[in-house]
Amino acid sequence: EGVFAGRNEGINVQYECLGGNDYLVSVHLFRDCAEFTSTPDFLDVFFTSSCGAIGFVEIDLQESLEVSQLCPDSLPSSSCNAGTLPGVNLTVYSGVVNLPPCADWQIIVAEQNRAAVLNLVDPLGDSRLHVEAFLNNASGDCNTSPQLGLFNLPFVCVGSDFFYNLSFNDPDGDSLVYALTPALTSTQADMPMDMPYEPGYSPAAPIDNLTFNPETGQMDMTPTAEGKYTIVMEVREYRD
Repeated sequence: EGVFAGRNEGINVQYECLGGNDYLVSVHLFRDCAEFTSTPDFLDVFFTSSCGAIGFVEIDLQESLEVSQLCPDSLPSSSCNAGTLPGVNLTVYSGVVNLPPCADWQIIVAEQNRAAVLNLVDPLGDSRLHVEAFLNNASGDCNTSPQLGLFNLPFVCVGSDFFYNLSFNDPDGDSLVYALTPALTSTQADMPMDMPYEPGYSPAAPIDNLTFNPETGQMDMTPTAEGKYTIVMEVREYRD
């Protein structure tokens, strides 16, 4: 298993249909540059369904790059470059997996070393960051999941209004609907559990003064306390 040294701050899982039940599965992994030292050459992704489990499949490292939200002149001073300013690394993994027709494929990434945040209680101690994507290809249709369009983790100033959208798009032209959902963790990839929230926070209110548009995925917020927060967004697609 590929093991990361460092703190994971966000994960996106998506897939692209290539035909013949082959899918290019991609994982975007965001990490705190101040707290990582190594990048494995592969990532373990778990595949399961009611039609039968494939288990873990290794997908390969494609690229690793800095996506720190800093002005260009400040990038050399980020923690990604041994500096003191906050830095974020994006690591991309992908691989082709054959998924026979089934109504309920689950594509699961569960990585250790979740970054400490203000709005979640860690029930297990250093809980895994657990993210899932779903696929219904029982009809034989060639479907591609919604694709992430914005590759960063934002830094927001306390007391300042902030407007944020992950800009998902669907190559098949399907309609997209968004929802804020509970953060997940797991001790085994196929056994997720909800993370408990600190008092005053919830899946629908994961940060102070948040408004959320389920039709566009737009998030507007005005944080009142400095720190890191976990926000979990589910994107569903509908055809016809």
